[in-house]
Amino acid sequence: MRRLLAVLLVLILGAVLVWTLRGRIFGQEDELAATVSPEAAAQAEAKLQRLSENGESVQLSGVEITSLIRYRYADQFPAMLSDARVAMSGDTLRLRARVPTERLPNVRELERARAFLPDTAPVEIIGRIQPLEQGRVALDITDVRFANIPIPAHLYPSALERIGRRPEPGLAPTALPVRLPDGVGSASVRGGNLILSPTR
Repeated sequence: MRRLLAVLLVLILGAVLVWTLRGRIFGQEDELAATVSPEAAAQAEAKLQRLSENGESVQLSGVEITSLIRYRYADQFPAMLSDARVAMSGDTLRLRARVPTERLPNVRELERARAFLPDTAPVEIIGRIQPLEQGRVALDITDVRFANIPIPAHLYPSALERIGRRPEPGLAPTALPVRLPDGVGSASVRGGNLILSPTR
């Protein structure tokens, strides 16, 4: 089960870009914060158990994934990220978190804002999960923002290469391929939920 959650985290881990690139100001906590809870984490674990044991397709909401991160698998998430939140809409997945301002990338637009930022600043990573062959998907990064300032898209490919991405025919340079755990054939985001389906 830990391996399955690790893969889920990788799927939302456009956050790995933060390690190498080092966005929107979130302002106040949204309604997600009011529903994230240990109970939601337990509900998500029960769904994952059904997938593992019975081969059932399952749906996980952003609240459930956020609850798993905060209450079950915080030790598997990068220590530099805090207040991580996951939201999904249509086929788009969005990770929001806070990171130390000292991790700001050396981008001209950010340099102008650096002196006015607090010790931590928000990061937002947006992407779409795309199917590959059975047992694999790709997270295509479409937007990265730090302190509400867009990180130029031309930096994404080199950042992904630094974390081990290798070119593949037909794979966009902004997409990170991910191998799913045994028994999981596909993953997608539809209707605001992460859908995990068993191997056929």
